[in-house]
Amino acid sequence: MSAPPPYNPNSSTQPPSYPSPGFQEPYPQAAPCIIVHDVSTPQQQPQLQQMIIVGPALGSHNARITCPHCKTEIQTKTDKKPGVVAWVSSGVLCFFGCWLGCCLIPFCIDSCMDVDHKCPNCDAHLGTHKPM
Repeated sequence: MSAPPPYNPNSSTQPPSYPSPGFQEPYPQAAPCIIVHDVSTPQQQPQLQQMIIVGPALGSHNARITCPHCKTEIQTKTDKKPGVVAWVSSGVLCFFGCWLGCCLIPFCIDSCMDVDHKCPNCDAHLGTHKPM
């Protein structure tokens, strides 16, 4: 083994400076990243299109629409049945002491009923109108 070269203070090269103890780099140095793209076989992704069909707003009465199933212009057939609003209203009335028959009043009010809309031609279910 040979000895290191002697240190000459008049030389133009400066010795490397080292950070003091306790010094930390503000950001750690990341290793270089290489991204390789294979251009020999391009893969095409299928283009998907999302289609949202917004139908007419079905209310509590018959509606004049084109049936999406049989494609004819119809006036919907409606069927009313008690919904969540009728049952909750009846329960609240029972809780407050109206249990002798007054609690059945929500089952007679049209605005508390769910309304099912059906096509009179093909009998397909077209939608349900729920209050609130």
